Amino acid sequence: MPTIRMLDFLSKLSDAYLVVYNTVNIVERSDVQSFIVNTMMQGTDQLLQELEDKRVFYGDIPQKTALKGLLTQRLKDANARKVQEYVPVLLNQNLVMLCTIMEIFFLHILETIILKEPNVLVGLAQEKRLSLQQVLSLKDYDSIIEKFRSKVLDHFSRQGLKEKFKIYEKMGLDINKVFDYSTYTDDAQKRLIGYDFSKLSEIFDKRHNTVHKNELPLKELSELVKTKYFFEKIVIKLSILTMDKYAILLDLQDILVRSGYPRDKILPERQRKKEVDN
Repeated sequence: MPTIRMLDFLSKLSDAYLVVYNTVNIVERSDVQSFIVNTMMQGTDQLLQELEDKRVFYGDIPQKTALKGLLTQRLKDANARKVQEYVPVLLNQNLVMLCTIMEIFFLHILETIILKEPNVLVGLAQEKRLSLQQVLSLKDYDSIIEKFRSKVLDHFSRQGLKEKFKIYEKMGLDINKVFDYSTYTDDAQKRLIGYDFSKLSEIFDKRHNTVHKNELPLKELSELVKTKYFFEKIVIKLSILTMDKYAILLDLQDILVRSGYPRDKILPERQRKKEVDN
């Protein structure tokens, strides 16, 4: 039986974020920055000496010494500025990673539903027809279903957020509930004000601009913290929404079942009824 890998994806988000969190905290230390700059300057003296030997520098010894000192300082200042840019680069690379994890999660939700309820392919695969030649090349019913499943998943993976969520709605998932935080604490609700589908689209647009326009929209670690927190809530809410709709166990529930905990004690009554009906 398929399971919704909620814990797995929450762990992926946390692991990706913590790598950057710890790295940023290290890189922001002045002694570490000095060490990095010194590392970048390795070989500079040898390069300048080689240029001097090839008579690139003119003048007497004091003049050439002063010129090499000036060039060395210019290079050191330039490298120091590069190190200052490390944090924005790290933050935005992590933004790309977090968005990629979410895209994989969105695909996982669809794939899990199809594995549990192959009949949903009827509504999703209407425009993904197979030719007679393709059908004849497949050996059995399962192969045909798998071919349709692959086509649907491939189509889904290439869609934008709006189209992905329309597909979820078509499958009976009330996406508005993903952004409904009314059951959260007052503090959590305050943190999530304005964090809706439009905000999700805005974040993914930033990811796009980072990858394709070489922009660095995130400047502070706090911005990344908010994004991670928002993504975690989406993973939790969409996982539970799918669990309720299709009676699919979450991975944490599956762990309990595999440990011997009675399955009928884990699924709420409404879900157990759905399993019987199915």
